[in-house]
Amino acid sequence: LRRPVVLPRALRIVTEATPQPGNPEQIDVLVSMQSDEISCVRALNPLIGSIDKLIPVDTLGAVIIRGLDSGATTVYRSLEQAAGNEILVVCQTPLQRALSFNSAQLGLVPGRYQVVPFILVDPENVPLALLAKLGSRLNQLGNNYLRKPMRWEGGFFEVR
Repeated sequence: LRRPVVLPRALRIVTEATPQPGNPEQIDVLVSMQSDEISCVRALNPLIGSIDKLIPVDTLGAVIIRGLDSGATTVYRSLEQAAGNEILVVCQTPLQRALSFNSAQLGLVPGRYQVVPFILVDPENVPLALLAKLGSRLNQLGNNYLRKPMRWEGGFFEVR
């Protein structure tokens, strides 16, 4: 009999998805990341272009929008052709990234949704057999990413 493998959460990822006042189709997304440990955690913000240091919050490269009623997913990239990676060193001081999208332009029908930020974190001590079972496409932008053993908090919004 095997004991279950419990992976400690190294990174807390909290997402806020807020419709803009006066323009509810425009959804502002703010992702806050913070290490759950005393040490820092290395993560990647993939599919990002050049970073504009003139704004207080840097851009998030991509998100997956999951329909809670339908189960359908939609991928949104802040810059369609961007292929760079931003290396994030996340410690106990929260680190934030943001983006904004238009729900009507993405064709989101009325319903409840969750925004899942596309942040790559490889937890340490993950059994190789578990990674093999989950598949090699876990770190690709799409449905397989949602199978990754991670916990995302928040990111809920509704299209009316």
